[in-house]
Order: sequence, then structure tokens, then C-alpha cells
Amino acid sequence: MNEFIVWDEKSQSFRQIVKIDFVNMYFQLESKSSDDYRVSLNDLTTHTYIGKKDINDKKIYADSSIVEFCIFKDNDLGIFPDKETMKGYFEYDKDRLSYGIVTEVGWLKFDVFNFSNLKIIGNLQENPELLKEMK
Repeated sequence: MNEFIVWDEKSQSFRQIVKIDFVNMYFQLESKSSDDYRVSLNDLTTHTYIGKKDINDKKIYADSSIVEFCIFKDNDLGIFPDKETMKGYFEYDKDRLSYGIVTEVGWLKFDVFNFSNLKIIGNLQENPELLKEMK
């Protein structure tokens, strides 16, 4: 079963989906009040749980979670800059049919590396400044 969160532009927050109504074209989102919180399917951005958690047991979501991870300076791939950590975010590549991490050196295929040391440091929606050096 896929798991999603949504970014609600109106409230500027992430919310869990309670129900998806494709007939009437709306999401019902979790709400702190007893009222239904319904939003048009076109007014939200969905983010898929990639099936991986970080070192603090937090779920990583595609096109949202910004992660930091350790690398080795003396790697045989020759693509990494001369530093010990990198930042990036996960995205799904439809052409490759797999998840990867978008970093300052490009797209890294998720299953090529051992990403057991991932740490979520923010998200694209609330902390875009964390990726300034990538642009």
C-alpha cells in the first residue's frame, strides 16, 4: 500500500489524507477540529513515502524530504566533491523507474549506494534555503 502526505498551500503545512474522492474530485484531510477538511485534488501536492526511514526513524518522502548523508572523500566513482557530507532530496524518475537523490553533482540512483546514514534535515516546502548551493 502506498503512503502519501500532502502539502496544503492554504495552511502552509503537511497533512495526512483521510479519504480521496475521485468522483467529486477532493481530498479529505486530517483536521484538528471535528469539521471535514476538504480540498480540491488540484490544490494540493502529494508526496509518496519511498519506503525508507532516516537514522532517526523518520519517513522519507519523494519531492519533499531534504536529507544529508555521509560520503567518502576517496571514492572510486570520482564524482563527489572534496567533502564528507552531501545534501539532496529524493525524486522518482519515470524514465528510470526508480528513486534517486538529486544532489549538487546530479541525480544519484538510490539503490547504487548504501544510504543507511540518511538524516532528514528539512523539506523542500518549508526549508528551500537548505539546497542553495545546489543551484
